[in-house]
Amino acid sequence: MAIQVCYWKARNGVDHSSLPLFKSIDRISNKYGMPTSEYDGLMKICLHYGVLCAGPDMRDNTDSKAEAKNLKMLTEFVASTFPYLVPEPAIKERCMYTVTPDNQFIVDHHPIHRNIVFGAGFSGHGFKMAPVIGNMLAELVQGGKPELLVDELRASRFDKKSKL
Repeated sequence: MAIQVCYWKARNGVDHSSLPLFKSIDRISNKYGMPTSEYDGLMKICLHYGVLCAGPDMRDNTDSKAEAKNLKMLTEFVASTFPYLVPEPAIKERCMYTVTPDNQFIVDHHPIHRNIVFGAGFSGHGFKMAPVIGNMLAELVQGGKPELLVDELRASRFDKKSKL
């Protein structure tokens, strides 16, 4: 999946580092944002979904109409919710991530080769879970049953006919 990552400039006199970290979920979309250290004075605000693409080598061949619609929705959200931000993104980038059918990651043993463990399909929220996932994988490698591992994260939750 390719998402548009947008960075919004704080209006004059606003310290971007004091801006809030947030997540907003409504019946139409799932948005998140945070002050960023990637670009001084900017706040990162994105939709937690984007447009499907065939693979990383095809990331620039996406549905431009869907991207424009997503950007319009995000711009309207910023304009109506954050009066201390300039309502047009200062920088737009594209981010790629894998998405599982249920938008949750997979932490499990390989179904045939039990000496292989893996974590995959982090659906855009793996980075913030890295310490916990690392702990789960380490416990699996050592032959233990991770305290936090739940069946909902196992690969076996998907139909055998699935591409996963």
